[in-house]
Parts: sequence; structure tokens; C-alpha cells
Amino acid sequence: MALPSLPRDLARGFLEAARASGDSPALFLEGHTRSFGELASLVRAVAADLEAHGVRPGDRVGLMLPNCETFVAGLFAILARGAAVVPINGLLTPREVSFMLRDAGARALLTSSLFEPLFAPLRAAVGGGLEIIDIFRAFRPGAPAPRAPEITLPAIEEDVEACILYTSGTTGRPKGVILTHGNFVANVRSVWEFLRLAERTGDRFVSALPMFHSFDMTVCIFAPLLRGIPVVVVSEFKPQKLLAAIVENRGSILLGVPPMFALTARLPIQGLDISSLRIVISGGAALPIAVGQAFERALGIPIHEGYGLSEAAPVVAVNPIDRRPREGSIGLPVPGVEARVVDPSWRNVPDGTAGELLVRGANVMKGYLNLPEETREVLRDGWLATGDIAVREPDGYLRIVDRKKEMINVGGENVYPREIEEILYQHPKIAAAAVVGVPDRLRGESAKAYIELAPGQSMTADEVIRHASANLAPFKVPRHVEFVASLPRTPTGKVEKKKLRELQAS
Repeated sequence: MALPSLPRDLARGFLEAARASGDSPALFLEGHTRSFGELASLVRAVAADLEAHGVRPGDRVGLMLPNCETFVAGLFAILARGAAVVPINGLLTPREVSFMLRDAGARALLTSSLFEPLFAPLRAAVGGGLEIIDIFRAFRPGAPAPRAPEITLPAIEEDVEACILYTSGTTGRPKGVILTHGNFVANVRSVWEFLRLAERTGDRFVSALPMFHSFDMTVCIFAPLLRGIPVVVVSEFKPQKLLAAIVENRGSILLGVPPMFALTARLPIQGLDISSLRIVISGGAALPIAVGQAFERALGIPIHEGYGLSEAAPVVAVNPIDRRPREGSIGLPVPGVEARVVDPSWRNVPDGTAGELLVRGANVMKGYLNLPEETREVLRDGWLATGDIAVREPDGYLRIVDRKKEMINVGGENVYPREIEEILYQHPKIAAAAVVGVPDRLRGESAKAYIELAPGQSMTADEVIRHASANLAPFKVPRHVEFVASLPRTPTGKVEKKKLRELQAS
């Protein structure tokens, strides 16, 4: 079976898929189901509401909603107006949200009464030109889908902006990544191909990550819905809620991040029928080998680690699903994406040698919004510098060593925090670990480990250092250890090492 062709723009692609899918389920929600026809009607109604509020093609519209059907409808409705979406994390402060809206020049913010305490501060910070549209006033989740007339979609070329996606800002101020319709369409095609969706019917994707993040948006919203495949929506991640959603709705493809898998692996699953689950993919952050092993022991299914970044819309590589995943590897570049490992002069390094990972493909961003210098630093001749240190194996598999900016220089030796973290994760008392570089008078820098203990465990710094010393060269062993109740994380589970370094400096 051949894969269907894709239109150049995302809203048209969804509405065509919805027309073909009709009454079949599109979204399995907590307590009710939306058919493709109902969801398309909701998209058209929200698009008409946006038009009534003055949203025009070429505008940029903030989207701040929780994981729910109105996020999905709002996403496609903004695109159907020919506007670009600015997804926003509702947990951010008014200062952070207002920065994104101002930087993007947003015409409106599509949100809900859940965030009403933010409305006044945002209007004050952004100015009177910002239209705040409360989608819940007209379209309450779970209510009958409104009858909406057909809408005329503007002509959209593949190089038109679809999304301004702000990076998490873990290494500085957030940067607005400009992703076009063509970027997303190319990545959706890659997802279809590496998941081999032409060969199967009956799949159901499980969306338990924040929908405002590119990983969930591309792989759990665009990829399935443009193919006529339903999505199981989990409003917020809790291990019990995730497993219940998989069991109840026969979820078959699960996308997640390492902390999600670590917590789920601790649950008893006796008596739960998870036989529908056939593919599990991890992204968003490096998957510790110990976490992958614990998850497979608990649930009986391996995790296929992948890799991506917002600037690539976001999927770059993944362990092939037709063979056993290789531990510690992000797998092979997905169809349509090329990868190189280079030295600081952007010359290819031999296989087995660490260097910066570069990627190229139709999924690579247009650039950073309002930041031409930063764009030129990372984009050359279509190649994107990821900022990640990688090793390419002779058979093409890739392994991420660490972030380029997080490498620690200990007396002239390069030390990669991820290598130390992998060792720390192997200790049964350690639930999570993060390693950063700290100033050292003698060596320039040394490693410091922040440790989050497993529930009910106690441990001393000497125990941590002895465990590391038994498995690492002396210059790699952390000289400092600090225990924390929980590591600071982004909404997708990535440890915010910037906050750890700020904690160290304070």
C-alpha cells in the first residue's frame, strides 16, 4: 500500500483527511470521542471565530491551551486562516509569555478561561493591540460539535510560516524557531515512512506529552490526523492515567520522554491488558540505558530511542522499528534527512570519532525570528548545526555523546556529562542524575553531580563517588555531589542544567 500524497499546507491536509475519514474516531478523550467529521466542524467554527476577531493570513497567533480537543482544533483553525501558530506553555509566567507574544508580533492569543489570571498582566505588558480570545466561551470541551459551514482556505505555499516555536531557553533567552508548512509536511512524511504506516491499519497514537511541544505536535497530532489515524489524548501525564488510557482505548504507538518511562516502569501492571501497544519511542532528552532496561522488564516492550530538535520540526533520527533497538544509540537518520559529524571547521570526522552533529533536509527551519546572526551561526548551505556532540558508527547508527555547550574541560581533558550520568543511573538508589561543570582552581573545571534519589532511599556523597570511581577514569569522577528533592525540568522532561548552574553560582 502506497502512502497518500500530502498537500503543501497542514490545514488543507487535515480537512482532506477528515473528509475521507468521516465518522471514524479522530480523538479518544477522557470521557468522550470526537469523530473526524466533528473535529473538522470544530476547526471550521474556530477558524470563523478567529476571522471575526480580525485574524488574517500572515498574522501570528499565540495558542495557550492544555492538552484537549480545543488545542487540536485551535491549532488547525489558526493554520486554516493562513496565520502562524505561536504555541505557549501555560505554566510560564506573564513575563515569559509576554516576551514571546511581543517578539513574535502576535495579533491575538487563543486561550481559555483557565488562564484568566494572566489576561490583565499580558494586556499591560504586550499592549492594547493583542486580542485575547477565550475559546472556552464558545467551544467548551465535550460539548456537541457545532455545525459549521465550509470555509475557503487561503492559498499557502510550502515556504509560508506555520509555527514560531520558542526554544526552552535552557542555554539563554528563548529563540523563536520559524517552521514552515513545508518543514512540517516533510517531517510528517518521514514519520509515516519510519513508522511504516502504509503497511498497517488500526493504529492509535497516544498523546501524553504537552501538545505545545514540537515532538507531540508533529508526531502525535499532524502525523496521525493527516493520515486519518486516531489519537488517544491524555490530558496530563500521570503513570496510572497513561496506562489506563492505553488499556481503555487500545493505544498502539506511544511517544514519550525518559522521566515518563522511568515512572511508568515502577508501576505494577499485573492484570492490565497492554497487548495493543506495539511501538514505544523516546525523544526530548537522552534515554539512560538503565531506564530503557527497566521499562522493558516491566512492560515487556523495548523503547526505540530517537533524536530531534525544534529547529528540525523536530524528528532527525530513530532506531528502526523492524529490529531490536541499539542501546545508547539514537538510530539512523529518518527518510529525507541527512546527517554528518564534523570538527569545528565543519570537516567530516572519521567514524567512531566525536564531533558536532549536522543535519540537512526539507524539515530544517527557515531560521530564528529576529536573530539573523544566530541564524547564520547554525545554518550553512542547508546544514543545521545541532550543538550536540555525536559519534557515527560504521553502519550509520548515531550516538549522542552530549551537548556541545555542556562539555566539561577537566585539566585539558574533555568530559561528557552524559557518560557520567549513565553510570550514576545504574545505581539502584539513584532515580535521576544530572552532571554540570563547576570551577576548579587546579583543573579549570570539575564535575558536580546533582542526585535525585529513588523513593525511600538514602545515600551519602561518598557512596556516589565510590560508585563512579569503580566505573570511570579518575578525571571523570564527580568531585562534588549534591542531593536534591527533584531536578528542575522542562515540560518535556529535559533537565534544565542552566538552572543547576545558576544554583551553583548563587
